[in-house]
Formats: sequence, C-alpha cells, structure tokens
Amino acid sequence: MQWHNHSIDVPIGAHAVYGGSKYSWVNDSSPEDALSRYYSSYASEVGTRIHELAADCIKTSVRLNKSEAKKLIQLKLLTGKFEIPRAAFDEVTLATNLINFINDGIGYGMRPEQVLKFSDYSFGTADAIIFDDKTRLLRIHDLKTGVVPAKFIQLEIYAAYFCLEYALKPGAISIELRIYQNGDVLVETPTAEDITPIIDSTLWHNKLIQETK
Repeated sequence: MQWHNHSIDVPIGAHAVYGGSKYSWVNDSSPEDALSRYYSSYASEVGTRIHELAADCIKTSVRLNKSEAKKLIQLKLLTGKFEIPRAAFDEVTLATNLINFINDGIGYGMRPEQVLKFSDYSFGTADAIIFDDKTRLLRIHDLKTGVVPAKFIQLEIYAAYFCLEYALKPGAISIELRIYQNGDVLVETPTAEDITPIIDSTLWHNKLIQETK
C-alpha cells in the first residue's frame, strides 16, 4: 500500500469541519445545518483577529466610529492568505462591540492582552485590565465575538488570579467586570464573597498538583 502524504495540506493537530472526532455533522438534515456548522468553524479565527485589532487600537489610542470599525473588520477578516467567508461573521454586531470595547479601554487607560499568572497551572489573558492604586479599583473588560451569552465566571477567575499574583485581598479592593457581546455591555461588581472561594479553589488545586508531583 502506497499511502498518500498529507504532511503539508493537513498540519499536525488540524481537525476537519466534517471529521470523525466531532461527528454530530452526520445528523445534519438540511443545507442550513451543514453550512451553519461550516461557518461556525471560523468562530475561533474571527475572535483571534478581532482581539488583535482591538488590542492594537487600545495600544495606539485609536478610537473608532461605526463606519471605521466596519472597514477595519472587513480588512482584518476578508483579506490576506486565509480569507474568512463573509457569512461567517456579522460585521454590524462586531463593530458595535468593538467600538464600545476600544473606546472604554482607551478612556479608562487600560492595558490590553495582559497575562495574569499565579502558577504554571493557573493563568489566563485579560482582554483589557487596569488597577487604580489610588481608588483601589480593579477593572477587567472582556470582548466576546461569539453569540452564545457569556458568563462572568471567567472574569471572576481573572480577578482571583490578579489578587493571588499581586498579593492583594479581594476585600481590600473594588472590582468591576464588563462583557462586551451582541451589541450590549454587561456589568458585574463582584465582592470578596464571590472572589474568595475562587482563590481558595485555585490554591487547593495547585497544592494538590504539587503534592502529586
């Protein structure tokens, strides 16, 4: 048997839209089902590129209006070597999220794409973050490009990591979390009662790993 060599066209770790590891596609019963699955496969790449655009704008203090945002989104997603299908994203909703996220990030003087790390097992990257030493306010913003409603637990975990990394007690600071998604801005102001259990759980998990090693 002479096997075909796919080392170039199928990189290690690549997964097909209609592959064997995620096999629910075999139950698609209409063109709409099949195409929806195809377009959804680009969600991660859309998110990566939009987050890159947002971070660049915040770093350079470039505010956007809706027309400018739509043009930049099209440039980011519809050009280049790997063009994303036009039907795989909603530029109007993305533009609204992007404008709100970027303008707030600039207005609050936030730091984009900041890694928060407590250990090799507990870390993550905040889309935008700032801590005001005078007011003792921690602000973390998250830009979502998907349509499934996001929960605040991810940002609460980041707040816990911040407290652990910088040796701050959650009861000694104020926290405001924001999610930018589907054209809306959701706000949560967790208390120490919300963050302390996450800190305790993080410490327990890390201790367990260390003892196991």
